Amino acid sequence: QLLMASTQDDIPRQYVYESIAKLNIARNQEEEGLTYFLKEFEFFPTADIARLIGNIYSGKKDFKNASSYYKKSIDLTKNPSVRVQYAQSLFNEQKYTEAETELAPLFSQDSKNPNVLLLQANIYAKTNRYEEGKKLFEAAKSLLPK
Repeated sequence: QLLMASTQDDIPRQYVYESIAKLNIARNQEEEGLTYFLKEFEFFPTADIARLIGNIYSGKKDFKNASSYYKKSIDLTKNPSVRVQYAQSLFNEQKYTEAETELAPLFSQDSKNPNVLLLQANIYAKTNRYEEGKKLFEAAKSLLPK
């Protein structure tokens, strides 16, 4: 109730909307949580909030909005895991060329990450490069815990 009261004077305070959003998410009130995360991002745009919003949209299979917020997160930070999430969202939107472009820096730098390899293998498969995809899939499989 104190958190909600602090929103009544229209003076944005960092972390208040985020805290309310997280409480709503914990109560399985995803739409309410999303609304408050969006409000937090409006006043205090951070990479973490953008990533959380992207995650919610991705969970709702709204990959267009997920991609948009993952891109915002990448623009605010260079977190490699967000880049993978962004590339995955683009892949889910069937934007395979864009997904491959986003994944390229990680693919060249981190060829030991099974998530990067699996996503690249799927991109290859969707773009009719089956042999390359199969090789990457096998490489990724070998990196997964047995």
